[in-house]
Amino acid sequence: MLRKDPDSGSEIRMIRYPKGVLNPEHTHPCGHGIFVLEGKLRTHKGVYGPGTWVWFPQGETMEHGATDEGDMVGIFITDGAFEIHYNDEK
Repeated sequence: MLRKDPDSGSEIRMIRYPKGVLNPEHTHPCGHGIFVLEGKLRTHKGVYGPGTWVWFPQGETMEHGATDEGDMVGIFITDGAFEIHYNDEK
């Protein structure tokens, strides 16, 4: 965790997805973005390399992680309080 706003709940984190790991379909009650620092970010919309900013709107069903080529390191920023809801949860 790099910063968390106590009023809005928005946060900034450094994240790392290990090579080949994909966070399965899920949603968030906030929008969030990932700025790719190293490796490649694999998402439901494509693959993005270093220097790319990828935005995920609030409520969108998504998946993201690293490609099979190597780890992905990025900066993760939310516009509100962060929660994750997997689509297979009942």
